[in-house]
Amino acid sequence: MEAWRFGSEFALGFLKGAKVGEFDITELFDCLKVELNADKIFMQANADIGRMFEHRDADEGVKGLDEMIQFIIYMGTDKESKGG
Repeated sequence: MEAWRFGSEFALGFLKGAKVGEFDITELFDCLKVELNADKIFMQANADIGRMFEHRDADEGVKGLDEMIQFIIYMGTDKESKGG
């Protein structure tokens, strides 16, 4: 549930900042609840960014940011299977 909340807050800010549009946070939260892997992608990215600060490792930061972008792409991609 924490991943859904933080993920939806990140997506809201990212999408607004990228001038994609403004979204309702509740809709993003509900979307994440049915996504099969988005929460895992987000939490991995969050952990990598945390390691960047802990170890002052730029490579971990780049990896985490790349995963954050993957998270946004995953959320916005239509899927044939069950999920958002």
